[in-house]
Amino acid sequence: MTILRTLTVMGGAVRLPKRASSRGQALVEYLLMSLMLLFVFTGLYRVLQVQLKMTFQKAGYAILYAYY
Repeated sequence: MTILRTLTVMGGAVRLPKRASSRGQALVEYLLMSLMLLFVFTGLYRVLQVQLKMTFQKAGYAILYAYY
């Protein structure tokens, strides 16, 4: 019999022992996800910043062209 079947036959909640490496794996996954989100939001911020700069420059040129 397998461990899962043995625990099920004995009754009660089925609990499998946690591996020691699962905590380390969760930490690594958390750090990688945090870094990925940091890079994504930094990239989006820079794209929006460049677009806003270009929009203000175009508006400034239009205003100056209208008056001069």
